[in-house]
Amino acid sequence: MTYIRKGEGEVGRIWADLTEATTYAFLRGVVEYSTILGLDVEIQGEQGPVGTVSPWIRHRENAGHVAGQAETDWGVGLSFQWSF
Repeated sequence: MTYIRKGEGEVGRIWADLTEATTYAFLRGVVEYSTILGLDVEIQGEQGPVGTVSPWIRHRENAGHVAGQAETDWGVGLSFQWSF
């Protein structure tokens, strides 16, 4: 599981006070919040390919830095190799 916050940063900005610094934590504008849940399932045959199947699902609030926009998407990663 992964949790990500991303927004418009202001690198090098000197904060005017401690409250502002801890409230924004270097992110301004519309901050996007993502929660990703996934797992890796290893597949191995006796004399065949070895691989990993990795399904995941993600939910985003303020998707694309648009206030109130919510999106849920999913995917599957595949990785296989065969040695002989």
